[in-house]
Amino acid sequence: MAEPIVRVSDLTYYYPGDTEPVLRDVNLEIYPGEFVLIIGPSGCGKSTLALSLNGIIPTVFGGRIKGRVFIDGVDTRASSVYALGTKIGIVFQDPDAQLCNLYVEDEIGFGPANLVMAREEVFRRIERSLQDVGESAIRQKLIYEISGGQKQRVAIASILAMEPKIILFDEPTANLDPLGAVQIFDLMKKLNREKGITVIVIEHNVDSVMCHADRLILMEQGTIKFNAPPRQVMQEQGRFVIDTLGLRIPQVAELGLRMEERGTCLAPFPLTIAEAAEAIAARSSRLEFLAGNPCPAQSEKTPPVIQTEQLNFVYPDGTRAVKDVSLEIARGDVVGIIGKNGSGKTTLTSLLIGLNKPTSGTGMVSGLHITKASTRELASKIGYVFQYPEHQFVEDTVYKEVAFSLKAQKRPPDEVNARVAQVLELFGLEKAREKHPYRLSMGQKRRLSVATMLVLNPEVLILDEPTTGQDRKNIDNIMDIMLRINRDGTTIILITHDMNLVAKYCKSVVVMDGGEVVFHGSKSDLCRNLSAIRSSALVLPEIYALAQTLRCEKNYAVPQVFTVEDFVVAVKVI
Repeated sequence: MAEPIVRVSDLTYYYPGDTEPVLRDVNLEIYPGEFVLIIGPSGCGKSTLALSLNGIIPTVFGGRIKGRVFIDGVDTRASSVYALGTKIGIVFQDPDAQLCNLYVEDEIGFGPANLVMAREEVFRRIERSLQDVGESAIRQKLIYEISGGQKQRVAIASILAMEPKIILFDEPTANLDPLGAVQIFDLMKKLNREKGITVIVIEHNVDSVMCHADRLILMEQGTIKFNAPPRQVMQEQGRFVIDTLGLRIPQVAELGLRMEERGTCLAPFPLTIAEAAEAIAARSSRLEFLAGNPCPAQSEKTPPVIQTEQLNFVYPDGTRAVKDVSLEIARGDVVGIIGKNGSGKTTLTSLLIGLNKPTSGTGMVSGLHITKASTRELASKIGYVFQYPEHQFVEDTVYKEVAFSLKAQKRPPDEVNARVAQVLELFGLEKAREKHPYRLSMGQKRRLSVATMLVLNPEVLILDEPTTGQDRKNIDNIMDIMLRINRDGTTIILITHDMNLVAKYCKSVVVMDGGEVVFHGSKSDLCRNLSAIRSSALVLPEIYALAQTLRCEKNYAVPQVFTVEDFVVAVKVI
């Protein structure tokens, strides 16, 4: 049997100043050519383990460490991070954390050039890596000109250009549109199967990746809880994963668990839509689909809280990012704004909050003219949670961060203390109140960024990619809070690539493409007319696609469903 290419022995690690370890006696072996998926709750130590594999921990971060990590036979504590970079590459959650050049091609060629490769070889690797991630057209662009999703693809391409034996992806699709995420996961599979690269993926959004994995590692509180093939873990421990750990699992796997609880087992236990469709077809004699539509009736139309007319915005380089957008968003709505990377979603909302001023056109937000009102005036009506939480942090503790805006408004100290305490409790951040925001996990940072806006009780709250770095429990917690304040009258706008989030929570959907609004309506109409909508980046939620497959390929009378719960309600076991 081959020697493990990754060997972790009794690894325990404390960050500087911490009294509790983030990793506790971790033991792990990964073999050449394996595709390993690592999941676990936010803050369980997944990213810390990743940083331990390429020597950043403890070489860069310091702290206390016990145990050993060997990468392709090399002890990470006896090697430089630079030397390990030729064996293992890491693609981080936030691409800005690893991009260091002005131009895209310079970023991708940076590693090979520093290995003193021939000029022709460097150029070959740049071109091939960009082709692999589907971004050849941006080779000559400046890094700051491209979207967050494109930055992530560039980060992946820069690692591919090094041709390491191991590639570790830490939430690699967090900023990609749905189709882009599927393409990246397919690329991982191709690199793994065709080139023999060992692939390790840390991911919360597992619908499109779990079926590729040879092994699933589940972490909890700094330890490895389960280590087995994905199908085995999902079937035997899936309910624990959902209910106790609060994690996402593929929707079809969750359906398999729900159907088993109702007395009918889907075999093999499904990890893909195709497997679920075949398993349901094999049990068709015991199943009956009920007529009905889970979509709630449209409520009476309410006055708009946001209204734009022929809104346009052109960046200094000539890019027309928003084109003739005329849009009305009703007060009290929960709206999903979706579309491929670079379609104009974030730019449009930046006009609504005054960060940018329209090149032409007009708009109103809660009675304020966006062309006339100051950013401060608009901020009193509309809160904005940025895509990257770190971009809005200004204080050195969690408590001070949440209290910052209240103090700026000169609220009484007692009111500040009470409101901050209430919000910290809502978002499960009470124990982190004295921590520096940058010391939090990605999921905790996201919750903190939402808390800093929610504490102001805005009339409109915009969340840019709110599920980034979040496990299921935290997503549900954030969205439950959003729905609660929505019932009190706050309008919620979600800029998201997460179609499951749209399907479960949104009342209406806006689709953007090339700076234009190409669809605005109900999620039911969106899914029915997806093929006719001018956007190449949208992917149907897994459970909706399963129902569609059963209708079209199996001729079953399955109603339109958006969530696993919808599907379970729609089927009767006989």
